Amino acid sequence: MSSLEIIQKVSLFIKEKISESGNLTLKINESLLENELINSLDILKIIEFIELQYDIELEDEDINPANFETIEHISKLVETKLARKHQIGNS
Repeated sequence: MSSLEIIQKVSLFIKEKISESGNLTLKINESLLENELINSLDILKIIEFIELQYDIELEDEDINPANFETIEHISKLVETKLARKHQIGNS
């Protein structure tokens, strides 16, 4: 799965499930937290989405605000977890 696909899916989820208007325009490097586009409850929704969508499990150390600051950061987190999953699966 490419970075672009992950970014698109996460962006769509935030627009459809979290944004009140649904017409939100998101930039991949825009601060979701500083601009109050998401809050702590939204992060929990994003975590649940990521775990179900990509069949990965986020560990306690993965769940920190820095990993959810931007869509790009969320995408990198997913990519890292998917890469580890493939490494373990290929061992």
